[in-house]
Amino acid sequence: MFSIRLGKDLEKSLHDTSCLLNVSKSKLVKEAIEEYLLDKADYFDAIKVLQNDNKSHSLDEVLEEFKDEL
Repeated sequence: MFSIRLGKDLEKSLHDTSCLLNVSKSKLVKEAIEEYLLDKADYFDAIKVLQNDNKSHSLDEVLEEFKDEL
């Protein structure tokens, strides 16, 4: 369980979006938080790579390396 206070503008935007998509506000907030956390994890992974690996990689090398994850 989690509780948060939102400003009027953000609350209205959340309400309007939930009505438009016909989903609950809780579902929208949960999805937004999940996406945000995944994005942050990706960002920090990229920072670690940049700090540890100064070598450039071609698109073909990257695609080959991660082909099973795409």
